[in-house]
Amino acid sequence: MNRPLLLAVVRHEDGKLVLQSGAVEVVLEGNEVGLAEQVLELCDGTRMSDDILSQWPGEREDILELLKKLKQLGVVADCTQAFRFFHRASSNGENPFFEPRTDEEIAAITAAPRWEPSNAGKVLETPDSGLELARLLAQRSSAYPEDSGTKLTLQSLSGIVRATYGFTESGHRTVPSGGALYPLVIHVAAHGQIDGLNRGLWWFNVETGMLQSVNPAKQDVFTIMLNAEPTDELLSQGQVVIFISADLDRSAQKYGNRAYRYVLLEAGAAMQNAMLAAAELGVKMRPIGGFLDRETQEFLELSEEVVPLLTIITGG
Repeated sequence: MNRPLLLAVVRHEDGKLVLQSGAVEVVLEGNEVGLAEQVLELCDGTRMSDDILSQWPGEREDILELLKKLKQLGVVADCTQAFRFFHRASSNGENPFFEPRTDEEIAAITAAPRWEPSNAGKVLETPDSGLELARLLAQRSSAYPEDSGTKLTLQSLSGIVRATYGFTESGHRTVPSGGALYPLVIHVAAHGQIDGLNRGLWWFNVETGMLQSVNPAKQDVFTIMLNAEPTDELLSQGQVVIFISADLDRSAQKYGNRAYRYVLLEAGAAMQNAMLAAAELGVKMRPIGGFLDRETQEFLELSEEVVPLLTIITGG
């Protein structure tokens, strides 16, 4: 770490020092507390590691060991990794930063007026362009259980995943990507019947355009989704769940913390591609953000730097 940054909220409990970062909780006690408290006050992302170490020349090795330990536990990182704190703070699961809303509050939020410029003046009509894309956009919608749809086949699923994040005829991908780094990872969990596709977890190999089996036993997507309407019924009707994940480190190596914005924009573009492909094919589809982050990461067998961003219930 060049410039260490604390990625946790600090509190004291019964003489112990507790570091909370999303669902991650680290407890320091005993002799570690005094030194750790002083060191962490300097881990603000503006100071070089050597500058921090120079404050306690006689305890250099102890501080290096402490910082190494806290980095491994995910509560201290280089300042270019600050986005990790927000990612944890916005994760579902055991998250102390989540604040539930009542139905009345949600209704008020929905009904609130959208932003408009205070000095908006002359009105100019935007005529219909007649684009074929406009027709698909009009058909695009997030499915409800009562909606009808075309049964998903291996051919239509292939068309959807290729549209989501495949290659175009020109050799480019189907979405723009910051620095052309393309950090997204696409999985398909087949829990329903599709001719030609065995149930289980599949990875979409973008380079070959093929689905590759990861784990045939991974079929129970219900355990990683939050119970909610219409998710439960759509899952029961559906045939597959498409997962969009991202290797955050790949983009962060070039763009630092701003990479998080670029990755989310790219995931949104991939989702829209999937929705438009499903609209053309008449396949039911609904993006769902209500999943358990840690459990989903384990379900997909992702490494630590690759995190799930979105699930898309497909078929039915």
